Order: sequence, then structure tokens, then C-alpha cells
Amino acid sequence: MTTEGSSSEVNVVIQVASSETSLPVRIVWFLFVGWWLSGIAIFGIWLLSALIVTLPLALILLNKIPQITTLRKQSTSWSTSIEGDTTVVREVDIEQREFWKRALYFILIGLWITLPWLYIAWFLMWTIVLLPVSFWMFSKAATVTTLRRM
Repeated sequence: MTTEGSSSEVNVVIQVASSETSLPVRIVWFLFVGWWLSGIAIFGIWLLSALIVTLPLALILLNKIPQITTLRKQSTSWSTSIEGDTTVVREVDIEQREFWKRALYFILIGLWITLPWLYIAWFLMWTIVLLPVSFWMFSKAATVTTLRRM
């Protein structure tokens, strides 16, 4: 308890157990499975998107491309706040643009640019030097398709 005129310092330590797959396993996965499975997934995502009815499944798969390619888990956003004497840490969703804007963008631009974007990223994997650019492009695929904020 703090009395008037004195100050106290509160240290908050949050430890989250990592469930990330080890780097050697991710490299082996990428070399033997990830490269070809992601190529198939890219075409499947585009086909499912074009059918409109299966769009929700396509978007789920689209968000999984980094995991399909390298077993990389999707990152999460956290928010901290102080409520009374307690520091609260919560996992949060990033606020998205209005649905109608995202839907219009998807129909006019996203559907048509996604396939080239993903295949350019896929081909960049093979240059080794541009591998980081490829992984960045895969991580931005949902934004390119539907303006999803990540």
C-alpha cells in the first residue's frame, strides 16, 4: 500500500511459454514439405476465393500460409492496462476497416492481385537471397487480399 508522499515501484513480468517449433525442424519442414505444399495451397486459396461461397475457408487458409510454408505460428497482439492496483494484460484483436470497404476491395482488387502476389512470393523463395522478402510477402497476403489489419 502506498502512503501519501512515498512512492512504490511495481515490476510486472509476464512469461509466455513458447510453443514455437524449433528452427532446425522448421528448416527441414520447409525443404521437404513446405515449398511444394505452399504452392498447392496458394492455388487452392485462389480457387476457393473465386468461388465466393468458400471464401471463409480460403481466408482461413490464407492466414495459415506462413505456417504451411515454415511452421511459423501466427503472431498475436497484446494490450496492457492498469485497473486499480492491478496490471492487466489481454490478447486483443486489431480493429478492422468497415466490412463493405473490405468486400468492395476484395471484389475489385484483392481477388485478382492475390494469386500473382502469392506466386511471386513463392518464386522468391528459390532465390535464397530474397527468402526474407518472400516470407514478408506471405505474412502480408491477408492484407493484400482483404485489407485485413495485422
